[in-house]
Amino acid sequence: MLDPRDKLILNSLISLIGLVGFIGNFLILRSLIVYKNMRIAHHVVIGGLALASILYILFEIPQTIVNFTSTRWNITDIWCNITNYMAHCSLIVVAFHLVVLSILNALILTNRPNMIISGKHALIIVVILFVVIFTAGVPFAFAYHVNKDLERCTFKPDLNDEFLLLIIITVCYFLPFGLVLITHIILHYITQRFFVDSIPEDKRKLSQLVLGLVIAYFFCQLPYHVVNIHLLYMLKDPNIQAEQFIMWNRISSYLLCLAQLSFSISPIVCAKLSKDFGDSFDEIINCTACVSSGNQRQGTLNASTPLTCSTLIGSENNV
Repeated sequence: MLDPRDKLILNSLISLIGLVGFIGNFLILRSLIVYKNMRIAHHVVIGGLALASILYILFEIPQTIVNFTSTRWNITDIWCNITNYMAHCSLIVVAFHLVVLSILNALILTNRPNMIISGKHALIIVVILFVVIFTAGVPFAFAYHVNKDLERCTFKPDLNDEFLLLIIITVCYFLPFGLVLITHIILHYITQRFFVDSIPEDKRKLSQLVLGLVIAYFFCQLPYHVVNIHLLYMLKDPNIQAEQFIMWNRISSYLLCLAQLSFSISPIVCAKLSKDFGDSFDEIINCTACVSSGNQRQGTLNASTPLTCSTLIGSENNV
């Protein structure tokens, strides 16, 4: 239903978004692996977010390209089940990492004297999220097949596809969005009433980082999910006009690019709103550590060595 020009544009956009998102999220993981001082609770959860984003990109981007082209790819039922299972579960993991980040941010800002959450605690939460969501999503690993008419993956004919799509959209977006929104409303009320003048600068920067990640994800995803729901109920109308459906399907395809753009924006948000991540990214992108590579390999720095990420990351409270 897409003309060749749209297919070319969409595949180019999706490929570029996937490449940028993969590299950016990989740099986040590299930062946490290389620099132990960066492994504070917020950053560890962001690392889990980056890992889930990479999994989503690896499984969803190829499937999207297959759907946007008219080439016969000879895909199989196994391909459909694995890619959709991994993509849906990864997307849910991403969304609930943002819920965890919002709750963690609220706890640290409102209960600072008694709130000691280490990177190890955050790692346990991340592992639990992955295990629970991927285990609960196992039924989706058997829910798809290749539709020979459409030449793409669809739900098996004996399943209620409308109900399943609504479940996926709710769990991937509306449920975590509601939890995040409630958390931030309560946090805003409490901080404005009791802590507005006493929040340390480092905690403010962490809060800005969390808010930036939340906005990047939920604002990019919202239009696509709204249009998808509209399309879902449009198909139930027996008097639907083909031209109208094709128009909305085209809009949905471009909004899918916007939704997937959120996985490329998140690393940029981290680089701009966190000095630690920004310096770590510069070390690779701009090679700021090239001059002092010999000193870094020995693990020592002298007074003449230029400042790099490893020297700027001084403590767990520095962001």
